[in-house]
Amino acid sequence: MLPKSPRNILYALLLVLLSVVFTSAIANTDYKVLDEITAAIKKTISKEVTDTDLKNSEKFIDANKSLGHNTATTTEAMPMFMTIIQGADEEVGCPNDGSTVARFNLCGDSDDRTISLAGAPFGSVSWEILGGSCSPDINEDCPETTNSCYTQVSTAQNYTLDASTIPSTTGAEFRVRVNGSGAYYYFKVKKSTITQTYVKQDFICGVPGRIQVTNLSSAYEFSIDNGGGFGPWQGPIFDNLTPGTYNVLARLQNTPDACEYPYEPIVIDQLDIDIDVTFTDAQCSGDTGTITVTANNVPGPYKYTLLDSSGVAQEFTAFIPDNPYTFSAVGFGTYIVQVETQQCTGDPLNGIDPPRQSLDTGGN
Repeated sequence: MLPKSPRNILYALLLVLLSVVFTSAIANTDYKVLDEITAAIKKTISKEVTDTDLKNSEKFIDANKSLGHNTATTTEAMPMFMTIIQGADEEVGCPNDGSTVARFNLCGDSDDRTISLAGAPFGSVSWEILGGSCSPDINEDCPETTNSCYTQVSTAQNYTLDASTIPSTTGAEFRVRVNGSGAYYYFKVKKSTITQTYVKQDFICGVPGRIQVTNLSSAYEFSIDNGGGFGPWQGPIFDNLTPGTYNVLARLQNTPDACEYPYEPIVIDQLDIDIDVTFTDAQCSGDTGTITVTANNVPGPYKYTLLDSSGVAQEFTAFIPDNPYTFSAVGFGTYIVQVETQQCTGDPLNGIDPPRQSLDTGGN
């Protein structure tokens, strides 16, 4: 069926033709004019149909471009004007072909990203990294398009960008294509780094844990779990922590759009002391035995105390790194051992003794 516009023109011309025929029949006019009118009708219809087909063809090509389909007749990639890569920190235009290149700016070795694609899922996906004889240029907006320089690294629908594998000196360059088309979508990755170290103290014997960020100057500020009761940004020490996993960020103070560096997840474990005791008996009157004490699960240094059955101290040490520790020359009798650390001290003023053990490993 003809489009609406050619049909309207045809109807008008037919009315003119009929008018001429009837007039000619009355006036006996030469019918050469009919041939001219017929030719005009054919020319008009042909032009309208051709213009309409061309417009429909252009719409088809534009639709294919938006879906990432290749309309080229060769194996070379057609320019992709809009990227399907999602979640980029920035999108830049390549002046060579007008294509869009996605950029990811990583902050440190723990700033991993999951890259997804608009329109997913696809029948097939190929993620590729630039290498070989080609080097990435993260300061250049246009991508490297040499096919021989790319190696496939994944065929998953999404790509996990491992920040620790990206060199901070050169960055990296990737591309992806879907459904086996010739259209490639490019993205570039750069990474800045700082020294990311910390010390932690676990939740030991009921004493709250602690995290301290180290090796950064006072020009930096820090956040834990997006505030988490500490305020949005503060100094490098977080204390009174319960057992759990914490996420710490560091950034320069008073710097707009400063890179926020995530640390690896920091786990505060709950640790409770466990005391193992072994002993050797005295064999004869006047002989002595030994008692060996091992403290488990908690860090030292340790303070060891040997008490009699009434809880009176018979022998003790200062805080020492030794573990296990042996009380030698122990006479006949029944004993209790006590082990203290910096955290495992009990609360004697409130009647809570430090950790003690009155049985050996055999239950004696």
